[in-house]
Amino acid sequence: MGKWEMKDRKVLIVLVLFMILFVMFMKSGLSSTNKYSTKIEANNAKIMNDKWKYKSENITLPTNVNAPVNTEVEINRYLPHILGDNEYLCVITAEQAIDVYIDKVLIYKCGYDGENNLIDLPGDIYNIINLPERAVGKKIIIKYRTKYAKHSGEINEIFYGTKGDIILNIFKHSAFRLLMILFINVIALICLIFCILNRRKKKAKKYIYLVVFCIMISLWMFLESGLTQFFYYDQHVVKVAAYFCIMLAPIPINLFLKNIVGEKKYGNCKIFLYLYIVDFIINFIWVVLRKSLVNATTIFTHFTITVNCFAAFYVMITNITKKNDHYSKYALICMSPILVATVLEVLKYYNKKFIFDTARIFVIGIAFSGIFLISLILFNFISIYKKAKETRMLNILAYQDAITKGKNRTAFYRDINSITGNDMNELLCIMILDMNNLKYVNDKYGHIAGDNAIRLCYECIKSCLHEFGTCYRIGGDEFTCIFTNCSELLIQEFLEKFKEKVNYYNKEVEYNFNVAYGYSFYNKEIDENLLDTFNRADKLMYLKKKIMKETTENYSL
Repeated sequence: MGKWEMKDRKVLIVLVLFMILFVMFMKSGLSSTNKYSTKIEANNAKIMNDKWKYKSENITLPTNVNAPVNTEVEINRYLPHILGDNEYLCVITAEQAIDVYIDKVLIYKCGYDGENNLIDLPGDIYNIINLPERAVGKKIIIKYRTKYAKHSGEINEIFYGTKGDIILNIFKHSAFRLLMILFINVIALICLIFCILNRRKKKAKKYIYLVVFCIMISLWMFLESGLTQFFYYDQHVVKVAAYFCIMLAPIPINLFLKNIVGEKKYGNCKIFLYLYIVDFIINFIWVVLRKSLVNATTIFTHFTITVNCFAAFYVMITNITKKNDHYSKYALICMSPILVATVLEVLKYYNKKFIFDTARIFVIGIAFSGIFLISLILFNFISIYKKAKETRMLNILAYQDAITKGKNRTAFYRDINSITGNDMNELLCIMILDMNNLKYVNDKYGHIAGDNAIRLCYECIKSCLHEFGTCYRIGGDEFTCIFTNCSELLIQEFLEKFKEKVNYYNKEVEYNFNVAYGYSFYNKEIDENLLDTFNRADKLMYLKKKIMKETTENYSL
């Protein structure tokens, strides 16, 4: 791969700066402890992670006791001797069913259907259990059971307190996840704004795929957070919805990459789009018929996502090394964190020694990809703004006269060709005005004085036109005016005002300032088009110029 161009280096510098600013912001926001901080502390919920027993062995939570699938894992301990009134216990589970007993009396049960079979549950559940009165010092027994190998034997932390303390502590646990959900939705909003502002540009439309991806990922994160149980009672539906979100999320990101590097360059990676769709259809039909997910397809989904990540890496790196493709460079910069994080998260999914908040690696990957993406979008905004500014300037220069800053000959032909149909009527008039003695002014007083004379003539015409017409400079000393909805009376009023202006400036300048003119109204009987009207006005102007030359030495108007 050759050296990156200056543009690439600028992009990389911007990305690094944004990443540093983001890390500094996160650090300052999460670690602020000054006395004026408005951060809400959740210190009243008490942690109850020690003094637990599993098979007569002392354990400290969180831990993993490596139990087989579908095996009941039982832990127990004695409740603290200091418990307030109306205290609650919070047990965090992940795709696990639990039974809670106090002195062998069942007080809570979750994760079973009516026939005591395990049901599908979302990733994280906060089991909030109301402790009975006089539970102080009594023995509490918690039994865990799951049909997922990755969660079998997993025991997360347990805490207790009032219901308010418990809920506050839950949101404290979910603070990072909620912050990332907000950040991902900000990315989606920025991409959406970029698409709207550049909706006429084909290349901008690819960012709509990122909007869909961000929405699906943020929805998946929220559904897996366990916070849905505060808003929706059926956690089985939540589990299915979360699985479908993560299953379909790779589709928009693949479409985004295909649009970035090109359909031909993306090659055989398109096969993954069909695999995700087939996976979704199989699970959807199974959910409708059996009210549960196909557990075997989880491995297939993870395998497909992992292979997809490696294939995407291969395509982008190949395009960079062999073709020095800039779009692949930018795609690699943006997508590397999320692709690496995805592979690590899948590997972590099957590692039994994992901790609570299983999606942290993936979320961090999305965060860094989001930083890179926002930087590139801002860079694109600046680039598009500069190009738009250049385009506007070129359009102005194409139709603007350099000396008078008014409309030029090109603008005249553009406007005259745009007048068609009912606009071509007998109220349309074309006038041609030609300065006298411009060559004499240039020769005697210099070209700066000549340019000033041209500007003076244009200002005289423009100041008299008002809303009646438009003035164009079509040659060195020639001007044309197009009058619409005009009459002979208005033309004469214009000429009177114009003569007054010319006579006034004649007294102000050191040379003779005179202008010849000729005008014609459109006549459908003799004019095939407005150019015929223009030619008749041109002949009348030269006739006027000839008369002025013959009658006065100084071409007096």
